[in-house]
Amino acid sequence: MAQSFVEKLQDLNADNSKGELSIERFLTKSEAQFFEKVKKDKLSSAMSIRSHRDSVWGGSYESRSESEYR
Repeated sequence: MAQSFVEKLQDLNADNSKGELSIERFLTKSEAQFFEKVKKDKLSSAMSIRSHRDSVWGGSYESRSESEYR
């Protein structure tokens, strides 16, 4: 990500600094991509933990009948 930013800065001039190579636009897009990755990683981790828990305890809560919990 940083290398991409540095490469884009080399092409920066007065004309494109307000449009296609706007630093603000680049940072906003990069931040959105970063947090989307964080969200996906957290969801993936949570699903992995849930899958492991279900395999240890013999299935998910939803798959058991209510009579098993009485």
